[in-house]
Formats: sequence, structure tokens, C-alpha cells
Amino acid sequence: MTQFADKVFRGEPTNQQEWVDYLKYAHEVAPGMTPNPYDRTFDENGESSYKVLADLLRNSEIPIHRALDLACGDAHLMMYLDRALTQPIEMVGVDMSEHELKLAREKKFRNKVDFRLEMAQSLSFESQSFDVALSHMAFMLMTPIEPVVQELHRVLKPGATFSTITDGPQPTKGFYPVYRELRRRFMTEKFPNFRAGLTGDERLSTEAGIKEVLQPLFSNIQIRDFSVNEKFPVDQMWPLFKDYYYVSAMPEKERDEFARLLTEAAQAEAANDGKVLVEFTFRLMSCRRT
Repeated sequence: MTQFADKVFRGEPTNQQEWVDYLKYAHEVAPGMTPNPYDRTFDENGESSYKVLADLLRNSEIPIHRALDLACGDAHLMMYLDRALTQPIEMVGVDMSEHELKLAREKKFRNKVDFRLEMAQSLSFESQSFDVALSHMAFMLMTPIEPVVQELHRVLKPGATFSTITDGPQPTKGFYPVYRELRRRFMTEKFPNFRAGLTGDERLSTEAGIKEVLQPLFSNIQIRDFSVNEKFPVDQMWPLFKDYYYVSAMPEKERDEFARLLTEAAQAEAANDGKVLVEFTFRLMSCRRT
């Protein structure tokens, strides 16, 4: 168990470095975990959140020659970009997890790619060297966030865009609210001193907070919420949620028990076809470098 996990279950405050160390550990244990739930659910147009983000580049009015994927993980988004764009492009992915980057380097791309083990707060690239920057389900986890915004502003060309997908408002239908309530009750019973740790900048959970973080280095801030969903067999529910933060941090005994309870809850929610609806909500944010 990492120091971050040990502290949250004992109810002690955590710090930024402990959160970073836990993220590295979580992605070492389960590299490629982010696409597992999020590339298996689709919006009303049949598109995953990855494709929604990649399509922004395909529809861009500004020529894109070099793109940065911030916290690229196993390069799942970059695979979408590689397929979406018809013109040649150089794609650069940075991530703090060696294990995620190992998976990324094993993938085959049509376009030129480069992967670097770096933190978003301190990038090694020359100033004004990218036409666009993207990030999928990672920007809201970064702390401190101010250096990240400053680095994005530095490496992007004037007028270039930064687009990111983060958590949206909590879903109100499907199994996700059931999962959250089950996890809350389980934590209360098994870890009565549980105290959620520092997991990012809280301002990024609201539109007003997002604008506060990005201005004045970025302008033309646009925010749109959307949802994705899919039906899954009951036996797929635990694999879908097992790598979620806090769940993956549980001691093995409690984690096994939670897996059983989650499967039982999914069975109770299953429709006549034996499947359970899962919905996620996302927030798509785009802005322009001043």
C-alpha cells in the first residue's frame, strides 16, 4: 500500500507528492487502465470520449503539424489521432508512468511519434513548438495546476488550442450512482476514519473554477458537458470498476469483498437481458493560447 492510500484509510491529510506517487503506483499495477471503461461507452452519435477529442483536430480550421498529448498514458488517444488525420502530423506524448509509456511504444503508428517520461509541470520542449495540446481524463488530476497551465502556454504557439476531457457532473442514471453509493457505504463501514485525499485542483470541477485557472493565459474558453453509456454483462462490471482510484488502493481482503458486493449489486440492477446500463459524464473544454 502506498503512503497516500495508507493515509486516506487512516483519515490523515495527504500532500501533492503522495498523490503523484500513488498515481504512478496505480498505473504500474494496471497500465492501460483508463481506456478500459472510457473507450467502451459511447455518446448519442456512437462516439467514445477519445473520438470526440480526436475529432477536434480533424475539424480544426488551423493547420496542425505537431500535437502534444499531455499525460498520454498508453497512447490510446494518439491512436485515434493517427487514424483521424489525413495530413502528416508529428505527435508527442508525455507521461509520468514508465509502465504506460512501455505500452505506448509498442503500438504502431502511421505518423511520426515521440514519447517522453516527463511531468506536465516541467516540459522539456522548446517554447512555441506545438500547434495543439490535448489531454484525456488527466488534467483534473494534476497538482499543482498553475505550472501546468504555464507550461502549456509556453510550448504552444500563439493562437494554438488546448483541449481536454475531464469528469463532468455526476451521472444520475445507470449503475454509476449505485457504484458510488456502494463505495461510500463500504468505506464508512470498513474504514470509519476514511478521508478523501488531495487528488487534484478542486477548481477544475466547476466552469467558474476552470476559467479562473486558465485566464489570463488562455482565452475563448468553451465548455460542453456530454454523456456516454453502454450496457455490460454482470460479469464485466467488476473489471470495469476495479482500477478506479480508492478501489484499487484498498487492501486485498477488503477489495475482494467489495468486488463481491459490487457484482451482487450489478445482478440486482440487471435488465431482462442480463446487462447493466453504465453511464459516464464528461466535460469537454477548449481554449486558445493568448
